[in-house]
Amino acid sequence: VKTGMFVVKIIECTNIQEQFKDKRAMHSFVKLCIGNGIGKRSQTAEDGGNNPYFGEEEVLLWVDEANCFDNLKVGLHRQDESGDSLIGGGDVHLLAYMSESKAHATEREEIVPLSISPEINAGNTAVGEMKMKIHFLEAGTLKAKILCAKYLRKVGMTGQMDPYVLIKADGNGSSLTETTKPDKDGGTDPTWNEELTLMVVDHHRVEIECYDHDILTNAHEKIGSAYFSLLPVYRTGYVDVWLQLKHENEVSHRNCWLVSL
Repeated sequence: VKTGMFVVKIIECTNIQEQFKDKRAMHSFVKLCIGNGIGKRSQTAEDGGNNPYFGEEEVLLWVDEANCFDNLKVGLHRQDESGDSLIGGGDVHLLAYMSESKAHATEREEIVPLSISPEINAGNTAVGEMKMKIHFLEAGTLKAKILCAKYLRKVGMTGQMDPYVLIKADGNGSSLTETTKPDKDGGTDPTWNEELTLMVVDHHRVEIECYDHDILTNAHEKIGSAYFSLLPVYRTGYVDVWLQLKHENEVSHRNCWLVSL
């Protein structure tokens, strides 16, 4: 099982057989999806007719253990004011891309036959072809060891604080989130000493947020946050850093926790 991102470049569709009775100009777009993941769509090819051209538009799709054995589903749709209509769809098998090693992973061109239900197109299921390029980028493992914090801002009404850390990384293909366990009664100087793991591809920075978990009310009050660029980690492989935590309602910055990446 591999985690990573598929880079799909949509080039063009050719020999599209229209099954619509009206002869208005056809504006079309492509929808892509892997398994039950979130679908992505291309820009609209205005007046593309029977051979809409998309100019190698790049679409990024995340894959992990939930959908790594599923096919890439593609669909060409007609855009219309009265509602979008499917022109034709097809599948691409992706396991061959994920079976390659990182060193030998290459971009390949795919010609995908498009078809539609025979009831829709008067018994003819074939409606044309879609040309695209596909490349798989395997994720790397980022380990963030959240150690401790000092001089945190006091929040809450009870005087007790159970702080925890949430780390987020946003990329074009996916948004990743992991959290530590709350340090019960950790107060303003909590200790976690907990390692969090993120599978990253095009994630260039992380946001680290600290919250107080109120067990009685199940409320989560934000103490503060900080951003950290991952470029030093990618260059050297390991970084120890103190981050300054800040809150939007506070002018001054406070030293927060030591994070090993």
